[in-house]
Amino acid sequence: MEVLSTKDEFLQSLERCGQNEGFMPMFYARFNSSSDLVKERFQKTNFEQQNSKMMSCLRMVAGVSNNEAEALCELRKRAQTHGPEHLNISPELFELWHRTLVSVVAEVDPHWNEGLKKTWDTTLHSVTAHMIKNR
Repeated sequence: MEVLSTKDEFLQSLERCGQNEGFMPMFYARFNSSSDLVKERFQKTNFEQQNSKMMSCLRMVAGVSNNEAEALCELRKRAQTHGPEHLNISPELFELWHRTLVSVVAEVDPHWNEGLKKTWDTTLHSVTAHMIKNR
């Protein structure tokens, strides 16, 4: 049996989740209900566009886990746009995003197991840590 890289394991899981039309709506429903601040931030959001943007963002996240230059460059840009001078996203919201996303993936990915949980946690932690540090 072939051992997948963290990036490939993450992307395969993401693609399985993406096949479920309810994946992103479920995530945003749960994320918005998790905090009044999140709900406030997304009150004027076009979720059809946001769902697509988030899937693209998560694919980029996989590149970050593999230290790909283009993905790291994009992550630096995202950290700035989410920082104090722009969207001003507080650090606790990044952690809440991480926890909420993992909980939804656990429900949607039919191959979910502890190994995948570790893959998602490791991948998302590296991104949220970067976003918090470089905001």
